[in-house]
Amino acid sequence: MVHIFQLKKLDFAKNQTLRLNYMNPFGGVRIGFILEELDALAGRIAYSHALGNSSIISEVIVRPKNDEPVKKMESPITIVTASCERILLHSNLAIDKSLQMEGNVTWVGTSSMEVCIKVFQFKGEEKVEVMQSFFNMVARDKSNKSSPLPPLLLNNDEERRLFAEGEENSRRRKESSKISLDNVPPNEEERQLIHQLHIQMKKEIQKNGGNLPVQFANMKDSSFESLVLMQPQNRNIHHKIFGGYLMRKAFELAWSSTFVYSGVPPIYIALDETHFLAPIEIGDSVRFSSQISFTSGNNIIVNVVADVISPRYYSKSVEEGIISVVKPTEPFNISKFKKTTNIFRFAFRCPGVDSVRQIMPQSYDETITFVEGRRIFQEIQSLVKT
Repeated sequence: MVHIFQLKKLDFAKNQTLRLNYMNPFGGVRIGFILEELDALAGRIAYSHALGNSSIISEVIVRPKNDEPVKKMESPITIVTASCERILLHSNLAIDKSLQMEGNVTWVGTSSMEVCIKVFQFKGEEKVEVMQSFFNMVARDKSNKSSPLPPLLLNNDEERRLFAEGEENSRRRKESSKISLDNVPPNEEERQLIHQLHIQMKKEIQKNGGNLPVQFANMKDSSFESLVLMQPQNRNIHHKIFGGYLMRKAFELAWSSTFVYSGVPPIYIALDETHFLAPIEIGDSVRFSSQISFTSGNNIIVNVVADVISPRYYSKSVEEGIISVVKPTEPFNISKFKKTTNIFRFAFRCPGVDSVRQIMPQSYDETITFVEGRRIFQEIQSLVKT
């Protein structure tokens, strides 16, 4: 199949209602809505490639106004977002200048494909690229098994170059888990850093009469939570909760957490690579838990974990909105009723200040979180500098 190119324009310059819907309290663009739009467009592009008929693809985002019911699409396959690559913002977005998203499939494997979406902002007559994203989409049949996808027809050198990059991205995703801190310990340089942090913390507490100085903060004191009921208005064409909606809710908690921690309205820099581990049903409750994981100067890395907490995990049946009553047989333990579906990692910069409080881990788990945040910060810094 040939490359299918799609675009979506957000005409902030001319549409005041749209502009107000996307404006944050400080006159900037609500980045969470942009992330949501990116995932929606990636889904439409993926279905267009897989089915060869974009006319049957429903709108999968419902806005606060003019919301229309999402019709369930009868399709021989289901396409889900498996992951998205790091989404880096190249320059600040102006709320009074229109945005245009342009995307197409750049790589296709057996049952997965890569969708590239670029975001441009109009500055006068000039169209400037401000953001780029890559979504890894996976096709499943009605038995939830891998479903083959039509191949891409590569017609020129540029398409062949993009395909090769997509193939490399696929290989890198498979290799990255091998060096994850979930599987291997910190390297020697990181182990030295952990030891130095431990020594530094002891010295600072001793100098301050047994208390942590104000320029530091314990990691355990920088966490925030929200519990959100998954409503039918945020479902996708398969009547599951739309992944882009989860990205928006995670972003909003991360942004607010950074604002509270630093006292400064932060600027979004990047969303690190994110995996979507399981679908979420309408009626589930999702607990979003944020954690400041790393700070350097005026830069902050924030983790947001999305856990499904569902009555389905502790009720015998949930049918037609009626939840059966189950008598408790053991003490209530929320960890038995939750399932982690996403871990989002956001990078922010706090303008107008030289530095924010340095985050200090205490437990081993917190130290691993700190090291992971530091890795993300270093990778993003290298991309920003280039």
